[in-house]
Amino acid sequence: INYSSLSCGHCAHFHTDTLPEIAKKYIEPGYLRIVFRDYPGDQVSLKAHQLAWCKGEMKYLDLLKNLYAAQDKWLFADDPVAALKVLALQNGITPQQFDACLKDQELLDQIIALRLEGQKKYNIKATPTIVINAKIYQKAISPEEFDDIMKPLLAAKKEKITKSRATNEKQGRLMKTNTML
Repeated sequence: INYSSLSCGHCAHFHTDTLPEIAKKYIEPGYLRIVFRDYPGDQVSLKAHQLAWCKGEMKYLDLLKNLYAAQDKWLFADDPVAALKVLALQNGITPQQFDACLKDQELLDQIIALRLEGQKKYNIKATPTIVINAKIYQKAISPEEFDDIMKPLLAAKKEKITKSRATNEKQGRLMKTNTML
């Protein structure tokens, strides 16, 4: 689980630089699944998180990626909300959709509820916070650190699969023997 704030510089670095490497090594081959949780740290990031959901769940990750990639353009603008609107328009969101999205109280409540749930469950104090097999990492993890975390987990999984295959083969031989009798 990746708890991050769209106004967090370390989160942007993780999403733009580290995550593509993790995706290539672990997500694409099917070793890992990442769940993203919005953890807005201020009102501007809250609006950015709302924007990420404007096109629905299927487009959420695309908008999230674009928001992190352009973070320096909208976050440090004189009017960050206006800059977010420009980014929204570039991503196929109409002005009406943008305004409706930022006024969507149900969406706002869901984002805040997930933030509070993460804070309560994992005692999150900073972003990014990454939870892997219930172990909490409250910092930006480098690709090398991520490899160090994943190696023993993958080794344990491979060992479990190997044992399972051996058991299945043994049971298969026993079943063949029983059918011959």
